[in-house]
Amino acid sequence: KQIRLTPVAHLVASPSGTPVVDMKAARPLPAFQGGVIVYADGNDPGLLSDAQRLLDHLVAVRVNMVALAFPLYQTSWTSTDVHSDPAKTPSAAFIQGFIEAAHQRKVGVLLRPLIDDTPLKQSGHWRGQLQPTNAAAWFASYKAQILTFAGIAQAEGVEVLDVGTELSSLQTNTPAWLDLISSIRSAYHGQLTYSSNWDVAYPDFGSALDFASVDAF
Repeated sequence: KQIRLTPVAHLVASPSGTPVVDMKAARPLPAFQGGVIVYADGNDPGLLSDAQRLLDHLVAVRVNMVALAFPLYQTSWTSTDVHSDPAKTPSAAFIQGFIEAAHQRKVGVLLRPLIDDTPLKQSGHWRGQLQPTNAAAWFASYKAQILTFAGIAQAEGVEVLDVGTELSSLQTNTPAWLDLISSIRSAYHGQLTYSSNWDVAYPDFGSALDFASVDAF
């Protein structure tokens, strides 16, 4: 297991899941947000206890907001099959447990599904260059994944859900993004954002979100 705090922490997660049934009101954001990104992947049954220890450390250094990022995948940069990987994508049980542990420590949560670049790099591409052969099929596949996490976010009262990250080549499909955002808002009543890469203009669908986010490495 590896943990990094500079400023991203890396954890390893179990793929097994349990149903989420409790519904909680979305929590307000703190007036000042000091935090880190925690990236979770893999299949370690000790993840949740690791996460609890990590959150204890973050509270000790006065972190009050954590972005929980975790991977989704697609077969290639032109495919339409956005999916979870049972060996890599954290389970619903872990995500729920992480959120509950953070909230018990008065740490807010931004939930951030992220398309992993690893399969795409085999052809020299990254998530900002996706060119699916059928855009409508890609968005339908992506929506199905995001709505799953929107349900968890609603059930656990998550403060913010990130609807996408650095999908530069797809950002101009405004109608598809507006449809996605509308569907998410039907399932989740907290705040929404989108993480645009620093080298492109913020997308037009940003007006349908609660605030803008920019990744600037």
